[in-house]
Amino acid sequence: MVVYLNDEDVAELLRNPYVESATQMTVRFTDAFYERAKREMKYGIGIDEILRAMGINPWVLGDSRVYNIKMKIKQLLRDDKFDLQPEPRAKRPGISLERIRDLEHEVEYLKQEQQFLKKILKAADEATEK
Repeated sequence: MVVYLNDEDVAELLRNPYVESATQMTVRFTDAFYERAKREMKYGIGIDEILRAMGINPWVLGDSRVYNIKMKIKQLLRDDKFDLQPEPRAKRPGISLERIRDLEHEVEYLKQEQQFLKKILKAADEATEK
């Protein structure tokens, strides 16, 4: 079932740089929209989040339009012979071995401190019970 857009929604969509044209029945997006959407979908970002990031309210478009947009992007990805599997996220800069050793030492020290504090609390509780 087609959800007709009201005049306010059409005007809002037409102000968006990613919208080529919009009427009460149809919305056409620019090539830049599809390029960006393909790139983001390839990274595993959902269609609703992609639309919101581009300033388009998915609720205004309606479920059937959003679904059709998603299917079109997936088809474009297949046509471009893109791998539909998300690309791995960029790795964080490596941590030096020295930094790892320092952190391991700090963890061990904190464990000892925790055990010491537990013993002090236990002794204090036993003293107050007597």
